[in-house]
Amino acid sequence: MWPSIVKTVKLFIDLRTQWLRAGMDGQRVGMNYEVLFRVMDRMGLDDAAWIEMWDDIRTLEDEALATMREASDG
Repeated sequence: MWPSIVKTVKLFIDLRTQWLRAGMDGQRVGMNYEVLFRVMDRMGLDDAAWIEMWDDIRTLEDEALATMREASDG
């Protein structure tokens, strides 16, 4: 793992219980950004670091959702 993304991956893992669910089957549809933003704000990031982490979290979220959908379809 790249050293520049270690904090982001740790945060993503720490928020593993913060997935929003929808539908009859409770499929995950995305992360609870309210909780994510609160944690990120407490990290004391400057604006550029905050935006970079936000972009990286969304990339991780997209990939995780795609993997979960593949697993449920298979």
